[in-house]
Amino acid sequence: MIKLKYAKKYLSETYRFAGKYRSFNPVKNLRWFALWLKSNSKDKSPLLDKIPWITFSSISFLNNYLKEGMKVFEFGTGGSPLFFLERGTNVVSIEHDVEWAAKVKESVNSDSKQWVLTIVEPDLEKDFSNRRFDNPYDYISSDKRYFNMSFRRYVSVIDSYPDNFFDLILIDGRARPSCLLHALKKVNVGGVIVLDNTERERYSSTMNLLKTCEFNFFDFPGASPYVNFFTRTSAWMKI
Repeated sequence: MIKLKYAKKYLSETYRFAGKYRSFNPVKNLRWFALWLKSNSKDKSPLLDKIPWITFSSISFLNNYLKEGMKVFEFGTGGSPLFFLERGTNVVSIEHDVEWAAKVKESVNSDSKQWVLTIVEPDLEKDFSNRRFDNPYDYISSDKRYFNMSFRRYVSVIDSYPDNFFDLILIDGRARPSCLLHALKKVNVGGVIVLDNTERERYSSTMNLLKTCEFNFFDFPGASPYVNFFTRTSAWMKI
């Protein structure tokens, strides 16, 4: 009965996304059902499975794209550094949550010279009036726990690296429109920027900025692990 319940939900989400995104292929998306069903077990998590929490199709894309020695930067961390390190890449992770960062660190070999974890907590912002979640120059999060908090320092960590430096920049943390703006100059030619949860309307205006930039667009809407609904992950390759 449980499998039947999830099968119905999967088909319902498939139908919903088929009418929402031209890039969504209902037939190809069926191949993720077994993994999606397994990931919805209570004993599953990104840390245990050693994967980033993005759509299955985007994980497959990264698995084919990543090569040993590549340089990766991520806003927000979790099972992703385990995924990246297993593929021989060098990883820089930025995290705002001290407790979560400690859990991730326990799962990663702390002696690894290929992984740098930096914790940058948000700062209290006195003037929060007229700030918008979709404005990349406002550096704020839509999460109510961080009301009156600025993520400018968190976002700006990537600015300490040279332009055209990273092969992959994964944005799955806080203040994502701001992260996307700062990532544009830091990814190299042939490199990829990945933004998760692009089904959220508040990211659309910043995404539109990339239409005028030299990037090829890749879209990965569909099944995502650990949730019983579909999401969308998008990527841009610099040309």
